[in-house]
Amino acid sequence: MSVSTGISVLDERLGGGVPTGQSLVYLNEPAVDSKVFLYQSFFAALREGLTGLFLTNVKPPNRIRQDFARYGLELDEFGDQCAFIDSYSGLIGAVTDARYVVENPHDMDSVLTTVTTALDENDHAVFGLNSLSTVVNYVGEEAFVAHGDRLREQLQRPTLTLACATDWDFDDLRVTEIFRSLDGVVNLQGMEERVVFGQYFTVESAAWLDRTSDDRVMYKVAPFKGVQIYVPKLLVTGPFNAGKSTFVKSVSTRSVSVERMGTTVALDHGLVEHEGVTAEVFGTPGQARFDHVIQQLARNAMGVVLVVDATKPDDIARARDIIALVDRQGLPLVVAANKQDLSGCMSETELRQRLELSPEVAIIPCRANQSEDALAVFQRLVERITRREENE
Repeated sequence: MSVSTGISVLDERLGGGVPTGQSLVYLNEPAVDSKVFLYQSFFAALREGLTGLFLTNVKPPNRIRQDFARYGLELDEFGDQCAFIDSYSGLIGAVTDARYVVENPHDMDSVLTTVTTALDENDHAVFGLNSLSTVVNYVGEEAFVAHGDRLREQLQRPTLTLACATDWDFDDLRVTEIFRSLDGVVNLQGMEERVVFGQYFTVESAAWLDRTSDDRVMYKVAPFKGVQIYVPKLLVTGPFNAGKSTFVKSVSTRSVSVERMGTTVALDHGLVEHEGVTAEVFGTPGQARFDHVIQQLARNAMGVVLVVDATKPDDIARARDIIALVDRQGLPLVVAANKQDLSGCMSETELRQRLELSPEVAIIPCRANQSEDALAVFQRLVERITRREENE
């Protein structure tokens, strides 16, 4: 049996989730916060019926509950199914109503003894640990390493263990070795170009898989939604009057268009939020005089939707020219065969032959003015992007 992480793309990369009896650490670099990954995975495990034990050492339990709620994850719905191990309040002498309390968070033995008691009293549990690196900060690197074997033993006891850790430059390299000794490791890092402009995750290891993909998956964190797979730039292009602007409007949660007399003269821009994916889409004008715009937008794009009017064979030559422009970037491509509500549409086979497309390029019949059709095209392209390694 595998337990979902609450993040569908990550589940796919982990082979369907995290198998019971395994442990997983979200290991982030210092500029990146991993807690929402932990929150979503812990919450998903509760939804699947596991008893919850959550060790907090960065905030009191009531603040952690508020953090969960900020991402639309209400722990109150589980009642006594979820209990806290408070390893924070003892630092400041605060009163706590947590079921389990670490008397001295600066003492590794005190931490592990409390965890042992909690695990002894709760079967079939998901154990969430707010921050392994904070444990190191409290007890010191020497004590953490000295208790490493005992810690690993406790982390293997629950039905599922989930933890966060920051990959600081510790003096003792054995500290991060202990972090990475968990069964699965998901790295969370930032993409930089002068400044951090995005975040991504990769699956570094998963003991239950023969191999893992090292593809980067970009994401962003949204209030009440949590982790959203993030595609910062998708290109929507095609011949003049093929339905590009209509497609962008239909697929987007919100959009803007720069038009003159009903024709796009600059670009369309839309924000798509669909089934855990957030994407920025950019639509281009279709005339050849705007080819430089298409080429510029294709730079750093992650995928392309080519919109064609399936009733106009005469537009195919222009569509092939556009394919040649974007193909130089080696971008994943999906063709939206538009105007399927009209008679005289070319078949998929005919379109593939006329466009000279390889079999792996999807051609999807659609009506660009229908949101469900546009979102089906969008979803196919996102699948192609997120599974790119398998398609190459």
